[in-house]
Amino acid sequence: MFTVILTICAKLAGAVTFWQGFAIAFGLMVWIGAYDTLFLDWVLFANMKMFRLEGTEHMDKAYHQKWFHLKGAIFPGLLFALIPAAIVGLFISLMG
Repeated sequence: MFTVILTICAKLAGAVTFWQGFAIAFGLMVWIGAYDTLFLDWVLFANMKMFRLEGTEHMDKAYHQKWFHLKGAIFPGLLFALIPAAIVGLFISLMG
């Protein structure tokens, strides 16, 4: 489902080649990963216990490990972002 949404976004952005679709999808994935890490992990979950997963409300130290969250966003986060980006690129090239 996420790949379909990314494909629609890439098409709306004007992608017509594999590499254009790939770049737009990968850029969106990087943007989503940055939002997840910088806002959700570092600000929201770390500072507001009401948004934490049930049973982890007491894990303040774990929620404040910024380097842990950043490393997860870079690897495997960016590595896994290559997969849907490549699929979007393929879909865009097939739509031609």
